[in-house]
Amino acid sequence: MSGCASTTLGADVTQTLRDIFSLCAKPFIHEFLFDTNDASHSHMSHESADSLSALVRVTAQEVSPIRYGRIFDHSQNINLRSTPAVNVGSMALGFCTLHYLDGDGSRRVNMRYARDDLSGKLFVVAAPQLDVMEMDVVTFHSARRRTRVNARFKAQMLREAFRAGEVDGALNALFTISTSRQWRACPLCRQDGALNVEHGSGECTCRLPFMVATQPFDFGRDRSNMALHGGRYRGHCVLRLFREGVQIVQAQLMTDVWTQSTTDRTRAASSRMASSRGFDAASLWGGMVRAPPIAAAAAAAAAAAAMGKSDMYASGAMSNVGLEAMLQACAQQTGVGGGATTTTQTQSQAMSQTVSLSREWGAEEEEEEEAQLQDERERKLELRKQRNRLAAARSNAKRKRRTDELRAQLREQQLREHALREREAQLRRENVHLRRQVGQSSARRDVAARLAHVL
Repeated sequence: MSGCASTTLGADVTQTLRDIFSLCAKPFIHEFLFDTNDASHSHMSHESADSLSALVRVTAQEVSPIRYGRIFDHSQNINLRSTPAVNVGSMALGFCTLHYLDGDGSRRVNMRYARDDLSGKLFVVAAPQLDVMEMDVVTFHSARRRTRVNARFKAQMLREAFRAGEVDGALNALFTISTSRQWRACPLCRQDGALNVEHGSGECTCRLPFMVATQPFDFGRDRSNMALHGGRYRGHCVLRLFREGVQIVQAQLMTDVWTQSTTDRTRAASSRMASSRGFDAASLWGGMVRAPPIAAAAAAAAAAAAMGKSDMYASGAMSNVGLEAMLQACAQQTGVGGGATTTTQTQSQAMSQTVSLSREWGAEEEEEEEAQLQDERERKLELRKQRNRLAAARSNAKRKRRTDELRAQLREQQLREHALREREAQLRRENVHLRRQVGQSSARRDVAARLAHVL
């Protein structure tokens, strides 16, 4: 082998494979995630009320002590749409479609996901019907900190390992695996201070409000649960390439992943997202952003070339790169022969490079982003004040109308009362007059009777 010596498989990789096997031990999840019938994605051609659309931007920069010709540096822009399918207990199953905006913008990938709404852990399987299968596992450690593991396998060998229930059987099927430890601003309290991604020091105490569905087709909570995975994540990634269960390449990268749902994508927010790394906002809104080839695609292409197969993950100029060519490039960069031992980066070196690169990436961008966020907050505050003023005006107008109605009713009652009192006085006068007339008539009759008696 050229340039990089073999090393044994890491314990973290084995643990990741165990997690995947544990999930797929549930029959309904295994059958859904690894269904090779791609026709089930046809219903996603039109967005439903339960779909969540998002723009995903991924950038990475290699910080390995030994550089591999910068073939792992990459930038990728993707439109994502997820649609729920069914809920089984705390597990939410659904479909995803990724539309890559690089190149001619015609590349699409169909995926399936299983999300545990008790913990927020997310499992994604891409294109199980192809020869190379990609899997993602996202695990939250807190509201700010997560681990993301991406792995690619020979599909047939992985299925055989699942049928046998043997984790070791998946090792020979493994092409690449990347483990990313990432952090973000808390979506609840907005805390965005310094954070140790290894130990979690400096993070807040917020709990992500994942909600478990109560019925198989209760999708009212799905959008909010999936949206909790969004935000801007930065972190450190270890990318490994394998051949027959043996590690042959390892690279260290700094990553920046920004996921923003279109329901929250105002033009100002998208402009911030585009300008933070020099993208053109108009192009971003137009849906086409051109970017360099993705190195992860190169890794998958190399693995596929080693099999003699084409691969859907390859892009552009990297589509014909073979594994031996990548190893030869590795040897040219490191200046060592075929039997040399690959130098690995210690934890302290990784953390120091994390800090230095974070400063290099983020100093000016953070100031600009903070200023833009402040402008956005002020704009939202002014809109909120305007809405409050309009609501107060509507409330005052309603109260005035009600007061006027009550006053009119009161005046009407007063007029009726006055009319009744006048009528009562008139009747009293008539009564007195009649009594007088009756009294006078009685007196005349008495006088007449006495006169008749005398006569």
